Order: sequence, then structure tokens, then C-alpha cells
Amino acid sequence: GAVPGTILGIGYIVAFIGVMLYNSVRLTLAVMLIAPIIALLARVVARQFRSLSRRIQGSVGDVAHRASEVIAGHQVVKLFGSRQIEADRFLGVNRQNRRQHLKLILTKSGAAALVHFIVGIALAAIIFIATA
Repeated sequence: GAVPGTILGIGYIVAFIGVMLYNSVRLTLAVMLIAPIIALLARVVARQFRSLSRRIQGSVGDVAHRASEVIAGHQVVKLFGSRQIEADRFLGVNRQNRRQHLKLILTKSGAAALVHFIVGIALAAIIFIATA
């Protein structure tokens, strides 16, 4: 069940920390200081990804809605000469969709670079502490 699994997981964590402390107190403290920073960064990035993903879903829905309106009412569009108006609306929705995708790509690449940078500094610090 859930309770024995949780207890077992906590036991493993305590045992691993004990082994780490036994091997090197300084190294264990360095890892324990760095791990929350990486976890916080991951949490912030995940929240931003979810927000951007929701906006992208809405944007793709707008594109589909606009396209289906034009397809369903193509005779009305022709009759009233609103072809350019509908084309401009469709272009606007597509621009918004593209902007959302670019934000997602920017966030992904920035987050990956930041995580790599922090992990690099963490590894350097851990190696420095381990060899000092």
C-alpha cells in the first residue's frame, strides 16, 4: 500500500543520507545546499511551462475556430466581400499562436541553459569540496 511504501522510501532516504554523512560531511552539506536551489528552479520552470502550454492550447483552439468559421461561412464571406477582414483576423490569431510558441521555446532553452549552469557550478563546488 501507500503507507508501507512511504515508510520504506523515507527509510531509504535516511539510510542514503547516513552513508553520505559517513563518507563526507562537507560533501553532504554541499549537496544539501545545492539540491533545493535546483528543485526550486525546476518548480518555477514547470509552472511557467504549464502556463504557456495552456495559452498555446487556447491559441491553437482560436486558430481552429477561426478557420472553421471561414470554411463554414465561405458563401457569406464571398457575399459580403469580407474576405480581407477574415484573412486579417486569421493572420492575427496565427501571429498570437506563433508568439506563444516562441515564448515556450525561449523558456525551454533559457531554463535548460540555467539548469546546466547551476549543475556545472554545483559539480565544481562538489569536486572542490571533495578534494580539499
